[in-house]
Amino acid sequence: MRARPLVMYLTLVAIGVVAGFFLSSRVMAGSAQPGSAADPLVSKSYVDQQVAALNKQIADLEQAVAQLQKQQGITPIQPAPATQTAQPVQTSAAKQVYIKAENNSVNLRQGPGTNYSIVGTLGRGKPGVEPMTMLAQNSGWDQVRLPDGRTGWISGSLVELR
Repeated sequence: MRARPLVMYLTLVAIGVVAGFFLSSRVMAGSAQPGSAADPLVSKSYVDQQVAALNKQIADLEQAVAQLQKQQGITPIQPAPATQTAQPVQTSAAKQVYIKAENNSVNLRQGPGTNYSIVGTLGRGKPGVEPMTMLAQNSGWDQVRLPDGRTGWISGSLVELR
């Protein structure tokens, strides 16, 4: 008595496998060829559409950040281009900022205050750290651009202008 349900179960499984094998070729025959323009996973036009949508999101976010910076009295800065390493603009009016000799390292923050997140720790004399370029000042904090293009805020008491 127990063998009969097992045989029926195995028979149904076998029929399902055979049916799936034959039906899968019909389902696949109607789909787009991989790599064709109709295949949205790999077509160039699909990728271009996604890149355009992401670029629009980036522009919208940058605009929102600029508005928030303006509300907070922070001088907005332009982000570095993603395709190249940003270099600070060296002008005669640019003030060069160095970490004071008594400080081995300082925190680089997202905004002018200790309530902002730390985005990095800068070591005095380390490559890619000095000289920094002064961008703005706000309530005893200096907004700086590092030689590698990163920007952030450092407490003005921890650095010196030269």
